[in-house]
Amino acid sequence: GIQKDRDKERAELAAGRRHLEARQALYAELQTQLDNCPESVREQLQEQLRREADALETETKLFEDLEFQQLERESRVEEERELAGQGLLRSKAELLRSVSKRKERLAVLDSQAGQIRAQAVQESERLAREKNAALQLLQKEKEKLNVLERRYHSLTGGRPFPKTTSTLKEMEKLLLPAVDLEQWYQELMSGLGTGLAAASPRSSPPPLPAKASRQLQVYRSKMDSDAASPLPRTRSGPLPSSSGSSSSSSQLSVATLGRSPSPKSALLAQNGTSSLPRNLAATLQDIETKRQLALQQKGHQVIEEQRRR
Repeated sequence: GIQKDRDKERAELAAGRRHLEARQALYAELQTQLDNCPESVREQLQEQLRREADALETETKLFEDLEFQQLERESRVEEERELAGQGLLRSKAELLRSVSKRKERLAVLDSQAGQIRAQAVQESERLAREKNAALQLLQKEKEKLNVLERRYHSLTGGRPFPKTTSTLKEMEKLLLPAVDLEQWYQELMSGLGTGLAAASPRSSPPPLPAKASRQLQVYRSKMDSDAASPLPRTRSGPLPSSSGSSSSSSQLSVATLGRSPSPKSALLAQNGTSSLPRNLAATLQDIETKRQLALQQKGHQVIEEQRRR
């Protein structure tokens, strides 16, 4: 389109130039004839030369206008081409900058994606480790629970182990009542006196020794405070098997003994031929041992609670 128009304009300009050159040649020839012609035809040649001069001037102006217009159009086309080229160059530069920025952004996103993947892998591994640790802890707690269930079963004579918290609290109140050791001592001595009635006359049981009475009073206060509050438990599960289980079994034994209507049968079955002071000393020693175990259990629980905080 544009190239054809330019070729056409150039062809017209070339044709106008040839026509103008022909006019100029004719005008020059007429001038030569005018110089060499006789006087009779001089006036006629002068008139013809004047007309040719006017025509040559007109065609020269037309050719100059045509040539100027063509040059102007070519200049405008070149300017438009240059502007278009500059626009293309600017567009190209902008596109290159955009591509560079997008590449940089893509590199940043790739780096972030890599970091996120690495963090996801680390988080997955951490959760897997926590899951394994929780499963191991759960297995240990189940084993401890099974041990407690077997001990509870053996201590209660085959009763099922309570599962709910309310049931456990009720069982704790039943298993840990306030033990009246002085009354138990009187019943024990009365029972022993009945067993020895054939050997000596029946008499009232001797009073509880002062030192033993103080120890029993301290232990009774300890048992009363334990009975008033539920058995302490750590947040992570049952008590440790070393001190907690020993203390629990000791407390259950004392509580069962305190509730027993005839403690003399158990004591006489263990040592029927022993003398009275030996039985009393063994009983007081057992009470003192259980008191120490209870205090040790409380100490372990306080230390464990402080450590968890």
